[in-house]
Amino acid sequence: AVKTAKQYTTEASADQLATDTLRAAALASRGDNVTVPVTPALELADTADVTEPAAGLTTAFFKITGAKLTFKRASRWTYTHTLTLGPN
Repeated sequence: AVKTAKQYTTEASADQLATDTLRAAALASRGDNVTVPVTPALELADTADVTEPAAGLTTAFFKITGAKLTFKRASRWTYTHTLTLGPN
């Protein structure tokens, strides 16, 4: 929703707008991580399509801003990618 200056006629309401705007920007720019099986074709700046109904995400698109490859040698060997996702 677009907010107009008429809605913010007091200093307190203008402060609230500034706080809300900064919070929205911080949430949009933060990097969240997801761990997935290794996909060698993934590169930084690729777009990832994330669908997780339990988290309320249905076809959400993110940019891959970081990738970490992990190898674990326990009862069976496993490789995983931990991807850092940012706004698309």
